[in-house]
Amino acid sequence: IAASVLIIVSVGWFTFTGQFSTPTSEVPEEQEITVVTHVNNADVPKTVILSEGTSIVLQPHSVLEYPSEFLPNLREVSLEGEAYFEVTRDPERPFVVRSGDIVTRVLGTSFTVRNVEDEDNALVRVRTGKVSVVVAEKMRHTPSSDNNVEGVVLMANQQVVYEKMGMRMVKSLVENPTVLARPSRHNFEFADAPIAEVFTSIEEAYGVEIVFDEEALSSCYLNANLDDVPLYEKLKLICKGINATYEIMDSRILVYGKGCREPEESEDTQLNPI
Repeated sequence: IAASVLIIVSVGWFTFTGQFSTPTSEVPEEQEITVVTHVNNADVPKTVILSEGTSIVLQPHSVLEYPSEFLPNLREVSLEGEAYFEVTRDPERPFVVRSGDIVTRVLGTSFTVRNVEDEDNALVRVRTGKVSVVVAEKMRHTPSSDNNVEGVVLMANQQVVYEKMGMRMVKSLVENPTVLARPSRHNFEFADAPIAEVFTSIEEAYGVEIVFDEEALSSCYLNANLDDVPLYEKLKLICKGINATYEIMDSRILVYGKGCREPEESEDTQLNPI
């Protein structure tokens, strides 16, 4: 009787474990992720080309890390220090740069990220395209169902400075905006051009927004060749010619002026630095 009971219990145990256990040989082994690390201890920049074509210029005393193989839906790298990125466009796989407290996300563009440990501020500067920048800490505390993540969107010639102590972002234009595209009408050569036309040409070329009182400045015209003049110098000369001033607020250029007399009444409205 004891032997029979033992046989029955043994058969029941094997039946139970057979239904709910998986042989060890059938469990897939986890794929190990290899991390590639580039450390630039030299005094000159170092160029790194990723497998999908993205080019990264790693500045001295900076560290770049990324997986040997990116995920099918994401390309993510980590940066300590400063680097310039020219990202290969891939709508199916956004490119993400994690650097300290800030996370920069793009599809395809060129930009600079600087986040040095001993510095009070971090910086993201966009040369072409568009990127979004968020604070990693705030993103972690945002519910997954909430799409309203606090951050900024940067276009070409825009930058954001992240103040680490206050976890605050300040958006502005870059220090030296570059020409993104030539104006459609002319190459910054103006002959009796209405000021609205002048500002439109600058907006097209630099990808910036200029805000001004069109009615007040409707009588202002410009004669000038500003083809080889940097953006901020252009603005100074233009404002001098129409008796106006300008300031940069956020990433927009605001022009203040009371207007000009008609050209035939005064030549003071004419600027001719040719």
